[in-house]
Amino acid sequence: MIGIGVDLATLSKGSLFQDFRATMPAGSTYTRTGAATGLTAAGTLTTFAADAPQRTDRGLALEPARTNYGVPSNTVGSAGALTVTANAATSPDGTANASRTEKTDATETVYTTRSTSITAQSSTIYTVAEFFKYDGDATTVSMEYNNNGNFDLSWVANLGVGAGGVTVSSESAVDADVVALGNGWYRAVATFTSGPAVTVPTNPTILGKLTGASGVSVLRYGFQLEAGAFASSYIPTTAAAITRGLPVFTEPVPAGHTRALLTYADATTTLVTGLTPGGTFDVTAAVIGASKGRFGASELVSRTWLP
Repeated sequence: MIGIGVDLATLSKGSLFQDFRATMPAGSTYTRTGAATGLTAAGTLTTFAADAPQRTDRGLALEPARTNYGVPSNTVGSAGALTVTANAATSPDGTANASRTEKTDATETVYTTRSTSITAQSSTIYTVAEFFKYDGDATTVSMEYNNNGNFDLSWVANLGVGAGGVTVSSESAVDADVVALGNGWYRAVATFTSGPAVTVPTNPTILGKLTGASGVSVLRYGFQLEAGAFASSYIPTTAAAITRGLPVFTEPVPAGHTRALLTYADATTTLVTGLTPGGTFDVTAAVIGASKGRFGASELVSRTWLP
């Protein structure tokens, strides 16, 4: 039994319970402009066409609209004694499109570079994210934003490997995190706020720093730069910035029911009240911001109608 006096095991046997990992509910509607991606429990990246529900074995992902300004998102440049080999290893999406970046000098600090197509705004929260995998005893990978000193907020998020596994440190102005995905892959995330009084560059550059001896290397994949306080699911780009729209997901409320219990992949729940029997339940509006799974998406596992 759960706290509101409903036996979910009993309800799950009937039509009042919906497991979103299995299918979408009968009579529901779902639309979304732009393609989307989602990560399975094992860390495999799956792509969904426009209007296709963003659904994996972790549930149905519902997240705000976002734009990836990192263009192209999967091309890595280099600065310094660094060799970049494109399509060198299998990325989280299951294809051989990850880049290997290998340090070729023992003392020089080297960087991978990422161009963007954003006209950055001042006093705005931005988040950068990238997938990476250690591939040759690299000691530290960093994400650094400095645009040659032309941007008034420079920051570094160090993603180091130590006895306790991956550790994260960053400057005070940056909220950095690393999430383990499986098969040795991680997604690094750093969130920062642009300065209030600055001529913000049209095309800032994100640098990925690699330290260690000659020959150390790391695999990189899927760069993202977006306006927002958290990283959303990965949006691939090639020649221009790409937007993943806000999903619109509704379903009819059955007769005799005024509440819906929503359960998420992180085991949290939301009880939605005040629904009208025979009316329409706007699931997106109820879910967005209510619970967070990995990278800002609310991964909806199930819905149960209640009287």
